[in-house]
Amino acid sequence: MKYEKFVETVLIGIIFLLLSGCQQGNERSNNQESNQQEIGMKQKEISKGVLESFESTLKYYPTPKLEDVLDENMGKQAIIETNIGRRVNNKDDTPLISTGMVLYVNTSTKRGYGYYFEDQIYKGPESNDIKKKYPVIYDRGIHLKKSTGDSELDDKINHFQFLFQYADLKDLSKQKLLKADYNPEVPLFSAEYQLSNGDALVKKLRKDYGFDQKKAPILVLDGRGDYEGMGTNDFDYRNINIYFSKNPTNSVYSSIVYNNDSHEERD
Repeated sequence: MKYEKFVETVLIGIIFLLLSGCQQGNERSNNQESNQQEIGMKQKEISKGVLESFESTLKYYPTPKLEDVLDENMGKQAIIETNIGRRVNNKDDTPLISTGMVLYVNTSTKRGYGYYFEDQIYKGPESNDIKKKYPVIYDRGIHLKKSTGDSELDDKINHFQFLFQYADLKDLSKQKLLKADYNPEVPLFSAEYQLSNGDALVKKLRKDYGFDQKKAPILVLDGRGDYEGMGTNDFDYRNINIYFSKNPTNSVYSSIVYNNDSHEERD
């Protein structure tokens, strides 16, 4: 009888431990699920704030006519840039091919200056980087200051289109949110969205620039300043990046910035 009571006591103890373990496991699982939900809600809250902060920038995407963008901020200088970066054969030991254009335009006179660039950037301390700049003037249109000697390249430069002229980014909130971050101390903020290979923009970028990665790209909004507004100092910015891959870098960068500098041309 004593042995049977002992066995019974042991069995009850084991059952108690198992039930206690299950309860603790369920509590941990519930806590983890609750934490994940809180993180998800926080990211969506940050993402909403980032989108609101980018609202005045995203409204330009798309705006086919550059003049329509210039009309938005009369009396300012617009700094407009699109930079396309691609690794040859998608390998780290090949150069980063970077092409694009930067324009500095007086929004009142619709005149300005800038350049088209073609760079080959190599890794290593003794790199043999190749950087080419082709000066342009802007007078209600892009015009090369001097022919490159290549009619095809001349035509490409004179008819260059910035990302905002053909990219439709007005419905970003409908895209899948991957991550959202905000550091109030700097302050820096960013939000990442998963694009689809079926998107018209993605198809165009693949066709025009030869991005051959199989995975659909990620769109990243990042900026500095008050995450609920446009900021108040010279270091505030709003950037848009589309990454087909980050390592090695295959991406499209775009920005539109306004300041009080009204110079129309520089040497």
